[in-house]
Amino acid sequence: MVDGLLRDSLIIIALLGGVLVPTHAGAERARTEPVTFTRDIAPVLQRSCISCHRP
Repeated sequence: MVDGLLRDSLIIIALLGGVLVPTHAGAERARTEPVTFTRDIAPVLQRSCISCHRP
């Protein structure tokens, strides 16, 4: 019983760590790099919008 509980607890901790650690790392990067139109927004518009909605 204790072995099963310990195993389940370790699995839950590992899964939460796998989800939270990458999210935290991405949030840190997002705070330190400002968004620029040329680097961040223009490629999305070119890839998804410009072909149909060209000025």
